[in-house]
Amino acid sequence: MTSQLYADSERYWHALLSDFSSVLLTERVHAPSASASICITKSNSDFKHLALERMKHEDIRLTLLYAWAVVLSRHAGTEDVLVAEALPGIGLVPRRVQFASTPSPREQLSMQLAQDTIHASAAWVVAKSMMKEGMHSVVEILEEPALSLFSLDPGSHFRSYGMPLYLTLSYTPSRSFTFTLRFDPGVFDVQDMQYMLNHLVLAFEQLVVNPSLPV
Repeated sequence: MTSQLYADSERYWHALLSDFSSVLLTERVHAPSASASICITKSNSDFKHLALERMKHEDIRLTLLYAWAVVLSRHAGTEDVLVAEALPGIGLVPRRVQFASTPSPREQLSMQLAQDTIHASAAWVVAKSMMKEGMHSVVEILEEPALSLFSLDPGSHFRSYGMPLYLTLSYTPSRSFTFTLRFDPGVFDVQDMQYMLNHLVLAFEQLVVNPSLPV
């Protein structure tokens, strides 16, 4: 990346992230603290819908990011959600949804995804210098047989980013979905996380059927 392109990317990420204040879930996590993790998984192999069969990977990414932002917003009681999406070959890329702002949350995410080819490579270098209290979670969306960054080095990824929630959605070409949520049991209650995962699956299904539906 040339110095001019990096400067453009730095301005882009500063504009997106500069006024983000804090992360509030169960507790505020000030530093990498996950000494252990629990994994809960929900498979959804029976969910069939014509809209889902036509969805491309980018559509699935957009829908999952939107659904997860809704769940985090409800759980944390905030209108401003920030997560980090794990992208192969790039690393972490911030995704921000401001529910009280325009355009719509889905349009906000769509515009951010459209900037990836230009700005994603510099995202985390800029973002980690700005983040004072971290992000809500890491999100990874995989079409099998792609390998998860977490599965390649679970301890390193879970601890080094200091984020107590790590959500993975993996799916097969036939559209069988597996939602996996890893979390620090020192920060979150297992039953709360199961509730959040169930809420996520419901929100995802609703948005597949009707992308404009409030969830």
